[in-house]
Amino acid sequence: MGFHAFVNETPAAWTASTDADWCTVDPASGTGQGEINVIVQANEISRERTATVTITSGDKKVTKSIKQSLNAGALPAESWFSTYYWERTDREQAGFRGPVKCWYDAHYTTFHKFYYDTAGHLVKDEYHDTEEGSVTLNWEHFYDDAGHRIKSQSLYDEGGQNGMFFTFEYENKGKFVATSPSVWVPIYVSGLDFPVTIFKDLSAIHYLDTSPAYYAKTDMTFVFGDDGNLTIMEESQVGRDGEVQKSTNKVVYENGYPVSCVEAGVMGVTYAANGIPLTLSERSGKKTWTFVKTDKMLLMETMKEPNASGMVAEYWSEYKYNANGDETEYKRAYFTPDDVYVNTYSLYFYDSYGNWIQRRESIEPAFQKGEFSVSTVDRVIEYY
Repeated sequence: MGFHAFVNETPAAWTASTDADWCTVDPASGTGQGEINVIVQANEISRERTATVTITSGDKKVTKSIKQSLNAGALPAESWFSTYYWERTDREQAGFRGPVKCWYDAHYTTFHKFYYDTAGHLVKDEYHDTEEGSVTLNWEHFYDDAGHRIKSQSLYDEGGQNGMFFTFEYENKGKFVATSPSVWVPIYVSGLDFPVTIFKDLSAIHYLDTSPAYYAKTDMTFVFGDDGNLTIMEESQVGRDGEVQKSTNKVVYENGYPVSCVEAGVMGVTYAANGIPLTLSERSGKKTWTFVKTDKMLLMETMKEPNASGMVAEYWSEYKYNANGDETEYKRAYFTPDDVYVNTYSLYFYDSYGNWIQRRESIEPAFQKGEFSVSTVDRVIEYY
């Protein structure tokens, strides 16, 4: 930035300053003609921001606006987008970019804080209550050298004797195993914890709840037949003296994926080439989920549930997303798509990795009584 300061052709003293701590000038003072370098820090929060450079000489003052645009920080390579979906880490399947260590939504008085190891495995989540000033370890997960989750636990006491325990076995090498006869698609809003639906190589799950007031035990085994289909065998017991209940379900596979299970009412699932589901139909086709056709994220696009029983009104919803895969618009309606129940719009601000750190949400009630509302959710992310 060049300029000159003279009084009656005599060089005059001048000073330069900025009103932002992320923006400095060099040199900060001089005499006569000058050249100032404006130095800015990387925009780590990647929100558009503005600073003002002020040059003063005597009673004269000149200002210059400096603007640093949204997502000015350099984004890292996003090659994981092309990684096969079920080969992605827990952190990547949850939609995070970069070496995220932990994250939580700071907007709420109670929230869960999720932690990942350097390899991207979800290792624990804590329940925080800021009003009570308490932190409780909710779930903790353990892995073997191959990256398989071998144990998950949620303890009722510090001694570790009572709690909920999952253990996992892996003998179906190379198989994408449905952990349930009915639900294989993780429906979630971008960035939230995702439910476990498919485990690669899985052959057994053992669950035990040893609460002093409640006892439950479930053993599930997963066996593939010569036809390539999966048989899920389950034995469960509720109460220490409860009767053991047994069930068997057969999940039909196509091209290595679960596609239907008549006993559970799942009538069809379709997949993209990289393993991301595209559609799911259940209840004999009376409910259909449609997913965004993208290689980046697994996100719900629309959901329709007709009034099959006459007891429940038809339900309809639609979702829209930005280029980062974050939900920008959500519409929900009853009866027909034209009778909108509520509209929700979201605006996001991102850090230099491309993960959102603030969401501004606007809710517009439609035909029912209600008031327009606006809220801001700040998300805190810590990196390795």
